[in-house]
Amino acid sequence: MKTFNTVMAFIIWIGGFIFGFVILKALKGSYVFEDIAFPVALVCWVSAFISGSHYFTFARILQNQEEIQGSLAKYGDRVCQLDRRLEKQMEKDDPETSGQKEKAAAYAPPSFYAQRSASGGWKCKKCGEENPQSASFCKNCGEYR
Repeated sequence: MKTFNTVMAFIIWIGGFIFGFVILKALKGSYVFEDIAFPVALVCWVSAFISGSHYFTFARILQNQEEIQGSLAKYGDRVCQLDRRLEKQMEKDDPETSGQKEKAAAYAPPSFYAQRSASGGWKCKKCGEENPQSASFCKNCGEYR
């Protein structure tokens, strides 16, 4: 999708630029429209630039979104492991303060707690199905991790 939007941006930029020159050339020879030839071509060029820029920006947004999702998938498990280590260390330090776990849980993103399961995999937020750690999508409902 991002490649399509990038290609569309260049097509709009080049097409608008060429179309502006075609309009300029066509209206320049006309006696009636000669004074408005350049403003019409200028409007064509500006609108092509703005439309192409929107397509190009959308392509960059999609690319950034994919990079962020990749980072979350890569580092999300690491955050869960660090959180489990923190909980174990807190239990070692003072086993009587079980209320501290709830306080520590308030500082971590809730999605990480919702996805943990006893089997070491992850639990689907939508249907509650247990899934293996390597799966990116729920095997029951298809929801993204």
